[in-house]
Amino acid sequence: MIGARDPSAPPVRAFMSVKTQFDNLGDALINRELARLISAHAATTIDFSRCPDSFRQAMKLEASSNIRPLARFGYVRLLARMTTAAMAGTQCYFFLNPGGLGRRPLSRKQLRSGSLNNLLLWALRSLGVRVCLLGVSYDPLDSKSLKLTRERASLLHRLVVRDEASATYLRSVGIRVDAIMPDLSFGLYQEDGPSNKDRPTIAFSFRFDGLGARQIEAFVTAVMGHFGPEYRFAFVAQVGRDVGPMRSLEAVCQEATGFQTNFYACIDDIAKMGQYYAGCRAIFSNRLHALLLAAHAGAAPVAAIDRTCDGKIIGLFDDMDLSDRIISLNDPQAVNACNLQSLDPFLMKAQYAKLSDYVEELVR
Repeated sequence: MIGARDPSAPPVRAFMSVKTQFDNLGDALINRELARLISAHAATTIDFSRCPDSFRQAMKLEASSNIRPLARFGYVRLLARMTTAAMAGTQCYFFLNPGGLGRRPLSRKQLRSGSLNNLLLWALRSLGVRVCLLGVSYDPLDSKSLKLTRERASLLHRLVVRDEASATYLRSVGIRVDAIMPDLSFGLYQEDGPSNKDRPTIAFSFRFDGLGARQIEAFVTAVMGHFGPEYRFAFVAQVGRDVGPMRSLEAVCQEATGFQTNFYACIDDIAKMGQYYAGCRAIFSNRLHALLLAAHAGAAPVAAIDRTCDGKIIGLFDDMDLSDRIISLNDPQAVNACNLQSLDPFLMKAQYAKLSDYVEELVR
């Protein structure tokens, strides 16, 4: 049980600036849950100026009485408010955007931008602002990205990763990790998932970057054959750039099997996507937040992955003792032995409680 906050402690405020993959519903989800977690304990100012309206609407934070949104010139206004508050003695927390890091080398432009951002974080830290990075995972970094990451880590008040594999990697290259906490999407378990006893659909949702389309086509066709025509098959995209490839995948697999299929895309409404997953018995995907959002809706999550490029899924599933739900895209017959039961909501709520307790202890 976390004790009450010391009434003599300085007031606390939190700040976020949202800049991420704006065509990705999973990124809207984890940024939303981070905002909900921190705003439960501190007045939170969020800069939305770099967000398209659709992403801001997907986060659906406007009704929160403890969140102050900024739009026009939001980043400049955010920095000004944070600086003024810190200089006035308020304990300020600045939360960086969560997500997966390190899959690809950074471009020169990204490296320059990252260096300038580190300089800004240094200035904020010198004013007493506590800069925090929560809800991240790391794939191995190239030398330039690693140098930038080391510099940033030295400026952080807390660096919290979402799986043991990321922590092990960072520590092996001399970067401090303060904690391992569940993925921010477990904030979904503040509420029960949508209920539906009728689950006639098997869903597929894939990203194709770094993977051959034929590999995924062969896998999905084989899985469809395993389940047979008594099921419906849904081809789902919750990331904008997946829409075209998923439509093509549906066409190929429908022609190969002759089974009933449908296509569904939703990149701007978390609840609507969850309601769709409530009609699914299972989802096969290499998108982490497709798996976790569908799991909250009661669908059995099966991580269908290429082990060379899906480390963040492996790390998180291993930590949660869900390794029996990981199969290789090169071995579709593994579905025969795969666990197709929905996740225990009580265990998942425990993941949320662990995350919530950590944030409460941090922001005080």
